Amino acid sequence: MTGLILCSPINGYANFRISPANPQSTSPKSESWFVYSAAPGDVIEDTVKIENESLEDILVKVSPHDIKVTGNGNFTVKNEGENNTEVGSWITINEASYTVPSRGFIEIPFSLTVPLNIESGEYAGGITAYVIDESLTAVEVLVRQGARIYIAVDDQYSVDSTISELSIIDITDQDYVDSLPINELIGKDTITIEYTVNYEGTVFGELKGILELEFEDGSKASKQIREELIPRTEQVTRYIITDEDYKPGLTNARFVYDITPLNVFSDISNSGVLEDSLSLSADALGITQNAQNPTINRPRSGSEGSQQRSIWIYYLVGGISLVAVSAVAVGLYFVRRHNSRN
Repeated sequence: MTGLILCSPINGYANFRISPANPQSTSPKSESWFVYSAAPGDVIEDTVKIENESLEDILVKVSPHDIKVTGNGNFTVKNEGENNTEVGSWITINEASYTVPSRGFIEIPFSLTVPLNIESGEYAGGITAYVIDESLTAVEVLVRQGARIYIAVDDQYSVDSTISELSIIDITDQDYVDSLPINELIGKDTITIEYTVNYEGTVFGELKGILELEFEDGSKASKQIREELIPRTEQVTRYIITDEDYKPGLTNARFVYDITPLNVFSDISNSGVLEDSLSLSADALGITQNAQNPTINRPRSGSEGSQQRSIWIYYLVGGISLVAVSAVAVGLYFVRRHNSRN
């Protein structure tokens, strides 16, 4: 499935896809993204393709949108009804809705006009489509999918950036509860590394890196990552979720990275190495805690606290069993005594 999944698929209407109708062979991502190079004032004519893989005709609404950067620095596009001021406003599509035949496809032409007064750099947006169910009393968005659009204007490109503040986060810290990727880790034992990216590049960048960890017991681990960096987003916090359990003592961390343009052809790059000795502050805890949602509190597997809790559970179960046996014995005693009187 190409493009962005912008909300969860529901029912059978998820069986459609949107992509460029005429992929450019010069771009490795042209099968799923529109990737352009242009100058201020240029007009680009292209076509988007919508394929219907279901057994029924579908009615889809098609619309352009600006990029929208999530709190974690990831790519999405604006919601329906949000005002477009960049790429979404540069695109013209003749119609708002189209019927796509069952097991067929349609091709929809559009034009993109680059403003004359635009600064050098790379810009992005997307064309999205969603199915309209006419049997409903009101229009309902069942699924929205989109194809990304990247436009590099002029050739003054850079991937300047600074990566700093490498640290191992304590997933029991309540400050992380509202952070989506960290919230998913509450109650787990995996080491999560946090780092800060201050990206000043003028084009979309691709950060490729490897995180190397060395523990006090001499064991080592590594994790490769690949991230998209979005221009004009300034500073964002990123997380590297490893498959390693917490271990006692200090951990030596070494993060080697290289940043290159994601789409434009250029030999510019920005490389670096970040090293630090990090403390695992959550190591001594026997259980992760989430005061806002106690139901997800659970033992940390493989830890000393977990073993201690296992012993307490053993004693607790044993105690309950003993009480139950005692209650049965007392009951039998009174039953026999009653029968003997009769």
